[in-house]
Amino acid sequence: MRENYYLKLDAEIHRLQAENQRLIESEREMSVHAVTLQAKYDDVCQKWHAAVDEKTELQRAAQAVIDRWETPLWKDAPATATFIYALRDAVKGK
Repeated sequence: MRENYYLKLDAEIHRLQAENQRLIESEREMSVHAVTLQAKYDDVCQKWHAAVDEKTELQRAAQAVIDRWETPLWKDAPATATFIYALRDAVKGK
């Protein structure tokens, strides 16, 4: 009887060790996935911020063209071409 108890206990210890090892491996895999997800998230954030910055630059260039167009003292302002070239560059993303 006692031998049977120790066999069951030994089997339970081996099962728990195997389960522990499986959990350790699972945790490692989750860590790798977390790093991968963080990298993807960082990439998306960087692209989003770049797009926002690009849009802002485009808006500034467009506003400069509009302001130039509506300048009552147009002879005192820089040439319209200066603003058009800046707008062209902003649209191209330069």
